[in-house]
Amino acid sequence: DIKQEFELSKQALKDLDQITRVPHLLIEIRSLGFVEIQGKDTGGVYGKLDQWFKEHWHLEDKTVDMMETCNEGQDCGCCGFSTCYTMIELQEHHKLCEKSYSMGYVTIYGVGSNNHNLYKARGYEGENNMGKLTMQLAQFLTHECGWTLQVCDSGNLGWKGEIREQQMKFKAPHPLNMIAPLVMIELRQVGYIEVNGEDKDNIFEKLGSFFKTAWRASQIQNDPHYCDLKFETSAFKKRGSEGENNMGLRTMQLVDFMVKQ
Repeated sequence: DIKQEFELSKQALKDLDQITRVPHLLIEIRSLGFVEIQGKDTGGVYGKLDQWFKEHWHLEDKTVDMMETCNEGQDCGCCGFSTCYTMIELQEHHKLCEKSYSMGYVTIYGVGSNNHNLYKARGYEGENNMGKLTMQLAQFLTHECGWTLQVCDSGNLGWKGEIREQQMKFKAPHPLNMIAPLVMIELRQVGYIEVNGEDKDNIFEKLGSFFKTAWRASQIQNDPHYCDLKFETSAFKKRGSEGENNMGLRTMQLVDFMVKQ
């Protein structure tokens, strides 16, 4: 029984939550039109996020979902009942996260309508504004709520990798997070570098100097709806049919520059 399994899992998580000393929060932004939250509601952070999401991103509470249901009538005498997917009201035991929002209403295909054009993507080179959205949310949670951005990772799904998902993990609030600047740098193998965040201590100029000197990159016009700073480079290499590339090498060169200089 799905509902019984849900209640057992919920109780197990509740018991574990009681012995957890450091609260954590996991937020996932999905290009299909959803934002999902998991973790402790420490300091009323769920309410703060709810207000911010609806005010700045125009998100809506997700109240329906696409579920597999049984047809009312039999297909034939030997095959019995078949199933189909339909939109139904989201029940408590159907939920896969603590809180879920949709970018606009949920369509008959089970995805967010994105009628406010929050998530943007264009072209054939994977250009999108996920980094921009990530930094907007990170700055709110760190600078206004005091939470610590601990991990940020992403993945691509779908037959052609066209579905983008971004996960952000935050941990217990700390007062220093109110003043610590944040910057995100995306290295894209198609030959672009995109920067999002605050230009604190002239970091944008310093990054530009590093990219131009070490990677022979050139700054190109950025679209402010997609990123804050953009460069083009041929420094990213790949070969063979097994995915071999130098992205890890370039990443560590950038990390060394950021921490040492």
